[in-house]
Amino acid sequence: MGATHQTASRPKRWCKNCRNHTHDTSYCRKTVLLDAARSEVMLLQTYAVQPPNEVNNSQCALSDEVDEIAVQILNKFHPVINTTHVPISIISNGNCLFRAVSKALYGSDEYHTYIRLLAVLETIGYLANCDYEHDAYVDPFI
Repeated sequence: MGATHQTASRPKRWCKNCRNHTHDTSYCRKTVLLDAARSEVMLLQTYAVQPPNEVNNSQCALSDEVDEIAVQILNKFHPVINTTHVPISIISNGNCLFRAVSKALYGSDEYHTYIRLLAVLETIGYLANCDYEHDAYVDPFI
């Protein structure tokens, strides 16, 4: 007769991250997410990862490709903008928001992944502000 093995299940604990579930914290998605975010922050700090200093954007716009369609739209609906600003083209591949912020801050869209990472880490770090069921949530439209 073969011996039967009973696997000891891990004790269920109160998860400090979920606050409303009692489960094994090693399987908590929120815990895993927060741990990954902390790890990324430590890597950024350890390797002193930083983009270059901000640039003077008045000089950058001269060398960039002007977005002619945006110029036409602005001329039609709000022409005064074109007297002080120049719309430039940004690659539209799903990263356009982060590419535009990178272009505005650093004069190049090549830092879009860094800016996206910072945005994700900021969101993960303040999840309570994004969860409408959490007490800390503030509705931005009220």
